[in-house]
Amino acid sequence: MVFIYSIVFILGAAIGSFLNVVAYRFPKILFDRNYQLISEFLIEESHKPCRFLSGIKLFDKLLSRKDATLLLEKKEILPANGLWYLSTPQSSCPNCDYKIKFYENIPIFGWLFLKGKCSGCHQKISVQYPIVEFLTGLLSVLVVYVLGVNIEALCFVFFTWILISLTLIDLEFRILPDELTGPMIWLGLILSYFGVISLSFKTAFLGAIIGYLSLWSINQLALLILKKEGVGAGDFKLLAMIGAWQGVGNLFNVILISSIAGAIVGVVVQILRRKNNNQDDAIPYGPFLALGSIIVLLCDLNAESFFYLAR
Repeated sequence: MVFIYSIVFILGAAIGSFLNVVAYRFPKILFDRNYQLISEFLIEESHKPCRFLSGIKLFDKLLSRKDATLLLEKKEILPANGLWYLSTPQSSCPNCDYKIKFYENIPIFGWLFLKGKCSGCHQKISVQYPIVEFLTGLLSVLVVYVLGVNIEALCFVFFTWILISLTLIDLEFRILPDELTGPMIWLGLILSYFGVISLSFKTAFLGAIIGYLSLWSINQLALLILKKEGVGAGDFKLLAMIGAWQGVGNLFNVILISSIAGAIVGVVVQILRRKNNNQDDAIPYGPFLALGSIIVLLCDLNAESFFYLAR
Protein backbone atom coordinates (compact mmCIF):
# COMPACT_ATOMS: atom_id res chain seq x y z
CA MET A 1 0.00 0.00 0.00
CA VAL A 2 2.90 2.35 0.66
CA PHE A 3 3.93 1.99 -2.98
CA ILE A 4 0.39 2.79 -4.17
CA TYR A 5 0.15 5.82 -1.88
CA SER A 6 3.54 7.02 -3.14
CA ILE A 7 2.37 6.77 -6.75
CA VAL A 8 -0.86 8.60 -5.89
CA PHE A 9 1.08 11.36 -4.13
CA ILE A 10 3.48 11.84 -7.05
CA LEU A 11 0.58 11.92 -9.52
CA GLY A 12 -1.35 14.30 -7.27
CA ALA A 13 1.63 16.64 -6.93
CA ALA A 14 2.07 16.67 -10.72
CA ILE A 15 -1.62 17.47 -11.14
CA GLY A 16 -1.21 20.19 -8.49
CA SER A 17 1.39 21.81 -10.72
CA PHE A 18 -1.12 21.71 -13.58
CA LEU A 19 -3.86 23.15 -11.34
CA ASN A 20 -1.65 26.17 -10.69
CA VAL A 21 -1.57 26.69 -14.46
CA VAL A 22 -5.34 26.20 -14.73
CA ALA A 23 -5.99 28.76 -11.97
CA TYR A 24 -3.73 31.31 -13.66
CA ARG A 25 -4.68 30.80 -17.30
CA PHE A 26 -8.27 29.57 -17.40
CA PRO A 27 -9.88 32.86 -16.28
CA LYS A 28 -7.70 34.67 -18.84
CA ILE A 29 -8.94 32.34 -21.57
CA LEU A 30 -12.52 33.10 -20.53
CA PHE A 31 -11.71 36.81 -20.50
CA ASP A 32 -10.36 36.62 -24.04
CA ARG A 33 -13.48 34.84 -25.29
CA ASN A 34 -15.74 37.44 -23.66
CA TYR A 35 -13.41 40.39 -24.18
CA GLN A 36 -15.75 42.60 -26.19
CA LEU A 37 -18.61 42.25 -23.69
CA ILE A 38 -16.34 42.84 -20.68
CA SER A 39 -14.57 45.82 -22.26
CA GLU A 40 -17.90 47.50 -23.05
CA PHE A 41 -18.95 47.03 -19.43
CA LEU A 42 -15.67 48.47 -18.15
CA ILE A 43 -15.92 51.53 -20.38
CA GLU A 44 -19.53 52.12 -19.31
CA GLU A 45 -18.55 51.91 -15.63
CA SER A 46 -15.54 54.20 -16.13
CA HIS A 47 -17.85 57.09 -17.01
CA LYS A 48 -19.81 56.83 -13.78
CA PRO A 49 -18.90 59.17 -10.87
CA CYS A 50 -19.04 56.28 -8.39
CA ARG A 51 -17.24 53.42 -10.03
CA PHE A 52 -18.19 49.79 -9.63
CA LEU A 53 -15.77 47.61 -7.65
CA SER A 54 -15.79 44.07 -8.95
CA GLY A 55 -13.55 42.61 -6.25
CA ILE A 56 -11.27 41.32 -9.01
CA LYS A 57 -7.93 43.08 -8.66
CA LEU A 58 -7.25 43.09 -12.37
CA PHE A 59 -10.59 44.63 -13.34
CA ASP A 60 -10.53 47.16 -10.51
CA LYS A 61 -7.09 48.29 -11.62
CA LEU A 62 -8.51 48.96 -15.08
CA LEU A 63 -11.58 50.68 -13.66
CA SER A 64 -9.40 53.07 -11.65
CA ARG A 65 -8.00 54.67 -14.81
CA LYS A 66 -9.16 58.10 -15.91
CA ASP A 67 -8.75 57.49 -19.64
CA ALA A 68 -11.54 55.11 -20.68
CA THR A 69 -9.83 54.24 -23.98
CA LEU A 70 -7.03 52.54 -22.05
CA LEU A 71 -9.55 50.04 -20.74
CA LEU A 72 -9.35 48.32 -24.10
CA GLU A 73 -5.64 47.59 -23.68
CA LYS A 74 -5.83 43.83 -23.49
CA LYS A 75 -2.07 43.33 -23.43
CA GLU A 76 -1.92 43.72 -19.65
CA ILE A 77 -4.08 40.65 -19.28
CA LEU A 78 -3.26 38.50 -22.28
CA PRO A 79 -0.14 37.98 -24.41
CA ALA A 80 0.21 40.09 -27.53
CA ASN A 81 -0.39 37.08 -29.80
CA GLY A 82 -3.88 36.59 -28.43
CA LEU A 83 -5.65 33.72 -26.73
CA TRP A 84 -3.90 31.64 -24.08
CA TYR A 85 -4.32 27.91 -23.85
CA LEU A 86 -3.66 25.65 -20.89
CA SER A 87 -0.80 23.94 -22.73
CA THR A 88 0.64 26.91 -24.61
CA PRO A 89 2.55 29.17 -24.52
CA GLN A 90 5.37 27.61 -22.52
CA SER A 91 5.43 28.57 -18.84
CA SER A 92 7.56 31.63 -18.23
CA CYS A 93 8.41 34.13 -15.53
CA PRO A 94 5.80 36.94 -15.49
CA ASN A 95 8.54 39.42 -14.55
CA CYS A 96 11.29 38.71 -17.13
CA ASP A 97 9.62 36.22 -19.50
CA TYR A 98 12.30 33.61 -18.79
CA LYS A 99 11.20 30.27 -20.26
CA ILE A 100 11.03 27.75 -17.43
CA LYS A 101 13.01 24.56 -18.07
CA PHE A 102 11.33 21.18 -17.63
CA TYR A 103 13.50 20.23 -14.64
CA GLU A 104 12.58 23.52 -12.96
CA ASN A 105 8.93 22.50 -13.23
CA ILE A 106 9.30 19.32 -11.18
CA PRO A 107 6.57 19.52 -8.51
CA ILE A 108 7.79 20.78 -5.10
CA PHE A 109 11.46 19.97 -5.80
CA GLY A 110 11.68 22.44 -8.71
CA TRP A 111 10.78 25.31 -6.37
CA LEU A 112 13.21 24.04 -3.72
CA PHE A 113 15.97 23.61 -6.32
CA LEU A 114 15.50 27.23 -7.43
CA LYS A 115 15.33 28.35 -3.79
CA GLY A 116 12.06 30.08 -4.57
CA LYS A 117 13.62 32.43 -7.15
CA CYS A 118 13.47 32.77 -10.93
CA SER A 119 16.62 31.59 -12.76
CA GLY A 120 16.44 34.60 -15.06
CA CYS A 121 15.76 37.65 -12.89
CA HIS A 122 15.98 36.10 -9.39
CA GLN A 123 12.54 37.47 -8.59
CA LYS A 124 10.79 35.52 -5.83
CA ILE A 125 8.46 32.75 -6.99
CA SER A 126 5.25 32.52 -5.01
CA VAL A 127 5.22 29.81 -2.35
CA GLN A 128 1.69 29.04 -3.56
CA TYR A 129 3.12 26.71 -6.21
CA PRO A 130 4.80 24.13 -3.96
CA ILE A 131 2.02 24.41 -1.36
CA VAL A 132 -0.69 23.61 -3.93
CA GLU A 133 1.41 20.76 -5.33
CA PHE A 134 1.98 19.26 -1.87
CA LEU A 135 -1.63 19.67 -0.76
CA THR A 136 -2.97 18.18 -3.99
CA GLY A 137 -0.71 15.15 -3.55
CA LEU A 138 -1.62 14.83 0.14
CA LEU A 139 -5.38 15.15 -0.41
CA SER A 140 -5.22 12.62 -3.25
CA VAL A 141 -3.58 10.12 -0.90
CA LEU A 142 -6.11 10.81 1.86
CA VAL A 143 -9.05 10.28 -0.49
CA VAL A 144 -7.64 6.91 -1.60
CA TYR A 145 -6.94 6.01 2.03
CA VAL A 146 -10.54 6.78 3.07
CA LEU A 147 -12.32 5.24 0.07
CA GLY A 148 -9.88 2.46 -0.79
CA VAL A 149 -8.19 1.60 -4.05
CA ASN A 150 -11.17 1.50 -6.41
CA ILE A 151 -12.91 3.38 -9.19
CA GLU A 152 -14.95 5.46 -6.73
CA ALA A 153 -11.78 6.75 -5.11
CA LEU A 154 -10.43 7.69 -8.53
CA CYS A 155 -13.62 9.65 -9.25
CA PHE A 156 -13.44 11.53 -5.94
CA VAL A 157 -9.74 12.26 -6.40
CA PHE A 158 -10.74 14.00 -9.65
CA PHE A 159 -13.56 15.75 -7.77
CA THR A 160 -11.00 17.00 -5.22
CA TRP A 161 -8.74 18.31 -7.98
CA ILE A 162 -11.63 20.34 -9.41
CA LEU A 163 -12.41 21.76 -5.95
CA ILE A 164 -8.77 22.84 -5.59
CA SER A 165 -8.74 24.57 -8.98
CA LEU A 166 -12.05 26.34 -8.23
CA THR A 167 -10.66 27.49 -4.88
CA LEU A 168 -7.56 28.97 -6.49
CA ILE A 169 -9.59 30.72 -9.19
CA ASP A 170 -12.10 32.13 -6.72
CA LEU A 171 -9.39 33.44 -4.41
CA GLU A 172 -7.62 35.28 -7.23
CA PHE A 173 -10.38 36.25 -9.66
CA ARG A 174 -13.58 36.05 -7.54
CA ILE A 175 -15.28 33.78 -10.07
CA LEU A 176 -16.36 30.14 -10.16
CA PRO A 177 -16.48 29.31 -13.89
CA ASP A 178 -19.60 27.55 -15.17
CA GLU A 179 -17.27 25.70 -17.52
CA LEU A 180 -16.00 23.75 -14.50
CA THR A 181 -19.01 23.50 -12.17
CA GLY A 182 -21.58 22.72 -14.89
CA PRO A 183 -19.93 19.59 -16.34
CA MET A 184 -19.11 18.37 -12.82
CA ILE A 185 -22.79 18.53 -11.84
CA TRP A 186 -23.68 16.35 -14.81
CA LEU A 187 -20.76 14.00 -14.17
CA GLY A 188 -21.83 13.48 -10.55
CA LEU A 189 -25.39 12.67 -11.64
CA ILE A 190 -24.20 10.27 -14.34
CA LEU A 191 -21.80 8.44 -11.98
CA SER A 192 -24.53 8.05 -9.37
CA TYR A 193 -27.05 6.84 -11.96
CA PHE A 194 -24.72 4.07 -13.13
CA GLY A 195 -23.65 3.18 -9.59
CA VAL A 196 -20.01 4.17 -10.04
CA ILE A 197 -20.11 6.16 -6.81
CA SER A 198 -21.96 4.92 -3.72
CA LEU A 199 -24.74 7.48 -3.89
CA SER A 200 -28.26 6.89 -5.14
CA PHE A 201 -29.34 8.89 -8.15
CA LYS A 202 -32.29 10.28 -6.20
CA THR A 203 -29.99 11.61 -3.46
CA ALA A 204 -27.58 13.08 -6.02
CA PHE A 205 -30.42 14.65 -8.03
CA LEU A 206 -31.97 16.22 -4.94
CA GLY A 207 -28.50 17.33 -3.85
CA ALA A 208 -27.96 19.25 -7.09
CA ILE A 209 -31.37 20.92 -6.98
CA ILE A 210 -31.45 21.79 -3.28
CA GLY A 211 -27.78 22.75 -3.31
CA TYR A 212 -28.52 25.39 -5.94
CA LEU A 213 -31.84 26.58 -4.51
CA SER A 214 -30.61 26.88 -0.91
CA LEU A 215 -27.99 29.54 -1.67
CA TRP A 216 -30.19 31.10 -4.36
CA SER A 217 -32.90 31.59 -1.73
CA ILE A 218 -30.43 33.17 0.69
CA ASN A 219 -29.31 35.53 -2.04
CA GLN A 220 -32.90 36.50 -2.90
CA LEU A 221 -33.56 37.20 0.78
CA ALA A 222 -30.44 39.40 0.96
CA LEU A 223 -31.58 41.32 -2.12
CA LEU A 224 -35.00 41.82 -0.58
CA ILE A 225 -33.82 42.94 2.87
CA LEU A 226 -30.31 44.36 2.37
CA LYS A 227 -30.76 45.47 -1.25
CA LYS A 228 -27.53 43.73 -2.25
CA GLU A 229 -26.34 40.27 -3.16
CA GLY A 230 -25.42 38.01 -0.27
CA VAL A 231 -23.93 35.13 -2.26
CA GLY A 232 -22.56 34.97 -5.80
CA ALA A 233 -24.27 32.90 -8.51
CA GLY A 234 -21.13 30.80 -8.86
CA ASP A 235 -21.57 29.62 -5.28
CA PHE A 236 -25.07 28.31 -6.14
CA LYS A 237 -23.59 26.10 -8.83
CA LEU A 238 -20.66 24.99 -6.70
CA LEU A 239 -23.00 23.80 -3.95
CA ALA A 240 -25.15 22.10 -6.60
CA MET A 241 -22.01 20.33 -7.79
CA ILE A 242 -21.18 19.25 -4.23
CA GLY A 243 -24.75 18.02 -3.75
CA ALA A 244 -24.59 15.98 -6.96
CA TRP A 245 -21.43 14.24 -5.72
CA GLN A 246 -22.03 13.96 -1.97
CA GLY A 247 -25.80 13.85 -1.63
CA VAL A 248 -28.55 16.11 -0.40
CA GLY A 249 -28.15 15.15 3.27
CA ASN A 250 -24.50 16.14 3.33
CA LEU A 251 -25.33 19.64 2.05
CA PHE A 252 -26.16 20.59 5.62
CA ASN A 253 -22.80 19.28 6.77
CA VAL A 254 -20.98 21.25 4.07
CA ILE A 255 -22.92 24.46 4.73
CA LEU A 256 -22.40 24.22 8.49
CA ILE A 257 -18.65 23.59 8.22
CA SER A 258 -18.17 26.27 5.55
CA SER A 259 -20.20 28.81 7.54
CA ILE A 260 -18.17 28.23 10.71
CA ALA A 261 -14.86 28.40 8.84
CA GLY A 262 -15.99 31.47 6.88
CA ALA A 263 -17.14 33.26 10.04
CA ILE A 264 -13.83 32.61 11.83
CA VAL A 265 -11.72 33.73 8.86
CA GLY A 266 -14.03 36.70 8.23
CA VAL A 267 -13.66 38.00 11.80
CA VAL A 268 -9.87 37.64 11.67
CA VAL A 269 -9.66 39.38 8.29
CA GLN A 270 -11.90 42.25 9.43
CA ILE A 271 -9.75 42.79 12.52
CA LEU A 272 -6.59 42.88 10.40
CA ARG A 273 -8.19 45.28 7.93
CA ARG A 274 -9.21 47.69 10.68
CA LYS A 275 -5.71 47.66 12.11
CA ASN A 276 -4.28 48.43 8.67
CA ASN A 277 -7.13 50.81 7.80
CA ASN A 278 -7.81 48.69 4.74
CA GLN A 279 -11.34 48.34 3.35
CA ASP A 280 -10.74 45.61 0.80
CA ASP A 281 -13.26 43.54 -1.15
CA ALA A 282 -15.41 40.79 0.32
CA ILE A 283 -14.06 37.33 1.07
CA PRO A 284 -15.14 34.71 -1.50
CA TYR A 285 -17.34 31.94 -0.14
CA GLY A 286 -16.36 29.29 -2.69
CA PRO A 287 -13.14 28.19 -0.93
CA PHE A 288 -15.08 27.57 2.30
CA LEU A 289 -17.65 25.44 0.48
CA ALA A 290 -14.78 23.47 -1.02
CA LEU A 291 -13.20 23.09 2.43
CA GLY A 292 -16.48 21.84 3.89
CA SER A 293 -16.88 19.37 1.04
CA ILE A 294 -13.37 17.96 1.48
CA ILE A 295 -13.80 17.63 5.27
CA VAL A 296 -17.08 15.76 4.76
CA LEU A 297 -15.36 13.48 2.25
CA LEU A 298 -12.24 12.75 4.31
CA CYS A 299 -14.07 12.37 7.63
CA ASP A 300 -16.60 10.10 5.93
CA LEU A 301 -19.46 12.13 7.41
CA ASN A 302 -22.84 10.76 6.44
CA ALA A 303 -26.16 12.54 6.24
CA GLU A 304 -26.97 11.77 9.89
CA SER A 305 -23.91 13.66 11.18
CA PHE A 306 -25.75 16.94 11.73
CA PHE A 307 -29.10 16.89 9.94
CA TYR A 308 -30.83 14.21 7.94
CA LEU A 309 -33.01 14.78 4.90
CA ALA A 310 -32.75 11.88 2.46
CA ARG A 311 -31.64 8.29 2.38
